[in-house]
Amino acid sequence: MSKLDTTFDRFFNALDTLETTVRERMQHHKTPEEIEERMANLSKDRDRLAGELDTMKADSKALEGLTDEISSKLELAIKDVQSILRQDNPREVSNNS
Repeated sequence: MSKLDTTFDRFFNALDTLETTVRERMQHHKTPEEIEERMANLSKDRDRLAGELDTMKADSKALEGLTDEISSKLELAIKDVQSILRQDNPREVSNNS
């Protein structure tokens, strides 16, 4: 076999390898329609998650307001209890405060 024949054999083997690789990659790649469908699904998921996040933010603000209200009421109740205790026994309450 001549050097030219060997070179052609290597060339055709390389072409065969290239064709096989391209065929395999084409099988793994999605069609434009599949990509568009995937993008549409991702967009729907994003919109759904954004809506859920907005709802959670609103719920969080409502809970924060409720927490502040309860905290204020508890502080008033504590002061009322301390005031009552002071009236009954001024020394104990002032020592524990």
